[in-house]
This record gives sequence, structure tokens and C-alpha cells, in this order.
Amino acid sequence: KESKLETVGGSYFVSSLMDRVASAYNIEEHSKHIVQTYLLRCMIDIGHSLINMAQEPSTDCFDLIEYGANTIQNLLTGLDKKEAKRLDKLKDEVIADNMNALINGVQNGIPISLTKLQSITFGWQKTDLIILAGRPGMGKTSVALEYAIYPAMQKIAVAFFSLEMSAKQLASKLMAKESGLQANEIAGSRLDTFKHDALKRNTEIFNGVPLFIDDTPSLTLNKLRSKARKLKREKEIKLIIIDYLQLMEGSDKNSNREQEVSKISRGLKALAKELDLPIIALSQLSRDAVKGGVVRKPQLSDLRDSGAIEQDADMVIFAHRPEYY
Repeated sequence: KESKLETVGGSYFVSSLMDRVASAYNIEEHSKHIVQTYLLRCMIDIGHSLINMAQEPSTDCFDLIEYGANTIQNLLTGLDKKEAKRLDKLKDEVIADNMNALINGVQNGIPISLTKLQSITFGWQKTDLIILAGRPGMGKTSVALEYAIYPAMQKIAVAFFSLEMSAKQLASKLMAKESGLQANEIAGSRLDTFKHDALKRNTEIFNGVPLFIDDTPSLTLNKLRSKARKLKREKEIKLIIIDYLQLMEGSDKNSNREQEVSKISRGLKALAKELDLPIIALSQLSRDAVKGGVVRKPQLSDLRDSGAIEQDADMVIFAHRPEYY
């Protein structure tokens, strides 16, 4: 790099140093240099691919941006590949987790405000895919917001991806719950001076709360993966909630809807494992859940669009209100 090869003895002398190494003292620095050079060459290849694809008239610019971001992210993820662990090492980690919980009162799971659910699950566990399913009007979004705000109020960072409602509408719901005012009044800016002061006073509790709401429409699995990785890296999120699964778009335009939903549910489970956090995905139920006016408790077979959802999920929770009908 410094053009001093001849000064130190020339290429023959430098190559002969290989025969004199009797220690692995600097092996870490040498390894880092090799990995960095490899990554630079990978970036050159990615750059050439992006240039070639960008010059194709049929290329969609947004698809290309998404491809580039995901390819680079996959390059980084590849540096931290998980390896198989021996049982005794895993045993020691489990014992250490339990001892940490005993000493510091730290739980592995993300806390849940519903005490009965908390006692059953011990909180949302890392790498789990939880499906919250119900027919329209059952209050899935309200329940999901409760799952989001409770840990966030305890300074546990949460990401909420809303494909149905806007971020301001969701914020209005949370503010209405805290202030006792009507959500439609807050969202429609129809408050008088007294109510406005009450709203401002009662919602100061949300200052600094790490709940991040993303209302990007037509979210694909690749976009979600990219956004989640960024939030994990920059905001250290510990929980992801998606409202709702059937509104996500598939990347393969030639496949049918059932195949798309299957791919999305598998992708969500893989993302939960990759980011080492729980993901809660809301899901619609099929019309078979209410047949001929007869109301019955929902079951796994009622999950809409795909049987793969029940296979990929670690837990399925149904929101059911018989009195609604």
C-alpha cells in the first residue's frame, strides 16, 4: 500500500517470511484483513450486478433498490452465521438464564398485561411466531396495541407494522385509552379547549416510550425484513407486531394467494429466528367461522387463505366475542 516493497527487501524476501512464522500471535489481524478483502470483492460483484440490472429497460427501480438493500444486508448477516452448539454448552446457557432471572428478576419473555396469558406463556418468547386471529370487529387491533404498549411503557422497544390503519389513527387509539376521550374525536381534531388540555396532560406519559409505528402500505416480506433489521440494529427492538398478515403482498406475482400466504408465514417465522425476537402477526378468519348465523368458537381450520399459518405458528390466539353477533 505504501510502495515500499523494494525498501524492505523485495517480493522474494517478503514471500520468504512465510517460512519463518513460528507463532499464530497475529492470526486475528490476518483473518480480519482476509475477510475485509473478501467483502470488498463481494461489494464489487454486487455493484456490477446493480449496474447491469439498472441498464435493463424492464427493471423496476423500486424492486432494484429493494434487491440491493437485501443483498448487502444478507452479506452482513452471512458474517454471523449460527453454528451448531453442543448440549452441555446449551445446558450452561439455560442455567445461566435462570440464575440471572433469580438474581436480577429479569425474565426472558416480553411481559404481557393480561395476567392469565402471562402465567400461561411466561411472556412472549424469543423466536416465536404468535398468530392473533379473529373475524372483523373482534378487536384484534385493540388487543395488539395493548400487547405493544405494555412492554413499551417498561422501556422495551417494540415495532408495530400497520397495513390497515394509519400511524396517527393507532396513536389516537392509544391516546384515547389513556385520556378517556373518544378516539374519533382525537383523530378528527374535534376537541374543545378543556378536552385538548386534558389530552395533552394525560398523554405526557408517552414521552420517550420506544414504540415505533410503521404504516407502509402494501408491505412485502422483503421490505418488512429490511425494515425490521434496521430497527433491530438502530433501536434494539425486542418485539414485532404486524396488523395484519393477509394484507401483506407476495413477491411472486405468478403464485396463487394460498402459496403467497404460506411463503409469508414461513418468512415471518424465519425472521423471528434470525432477529431472535417474538413476532405477533394478526390474521383474519374465513367466513366458515360463522355459518348460517350459528356462532361457534373459532378453530385452527378457520385461519384464512392458508393451512401453512397453523403449521408455522408456535401459538395461535383467537379473539372471540359471542355477544357481537
